[in-house]
Amino acid sequence: MKRTNIILLAVLAALTVTSVLYAGIVNSRHDLSSTSTVWSGLGLTGEPCEFCHTPHGASGTQPLWNHEQSGAANFTMYTGYAMQHASPTANSYKADGDATLCLSCHDGTIAVADYGGWRSDAGGTGAESGGVMGSTTFSSSSFLVVDFNMTNDHPVGFLYEGSVSGDLELREPTDASVMAVLNANGNVDCGGCHDVHNGSGYVKFLNANPTGSGICLSCHLK
Repeated sequence: MKRTNIILLAVLAALTVTSVLYAGIVNSRHDLSSTSTVWSGLGLTGEPCEFCHTPHGASGTQPLWNHEQSGAANFTMYTGYAMQHASPTANSYKADGDATLCLSCHDGTIAVADYGGWRSDAGGTGAESGGVMGSTTFSSSSFLVVDFNMTNDHPVGFLYEGSVSGDLELREPTDASVMAVLNANGNVDCGGCHDVHNGSGYVKFLNANPTGSGICLSCHLK
């Protein structure tokens, strides 16, 4: 009987870990659907994937993109300490397109309901109005607005290898921990730290457990 109880506890523990590590997008803060338990009452589509993706009639941007993209002409990037070898310039975030997709909502000017041709205005008064990040609708998540001034945010859209030269506090681009963070072109981008689909289930859509600054130490030698 005791052995059976131990086995049952082990199974329950495994199921709990699985539910944490593979939380998924449904009912996460990226689930903007009408069935979401996070953003209830928005009156948007019941399809959580539709805000970003569509199987048909997608825009030219991969992957099957369905959301209006930021039309901002300039983003002021962080160019401070340790960026002397690879200082990103305005619009450098467009280098690979990954950050552009994130900024579709997080630049604070594009309404979350600007998808699939609905094109509600920035105030969110269109056919499926959702407001913009930082508006009254999303006041509880206003800290997620990147805005055009990115000087207080980790830089994106730059080649990591170029920033390492002469910097003794950054790991080599060939280190396994660094390679796991960089995108296919060797650039630092939003996806290096965050998983938009919440695959890990960690806070703020982080790719890994933030305990002990593990993500930071993937690249930084401290």
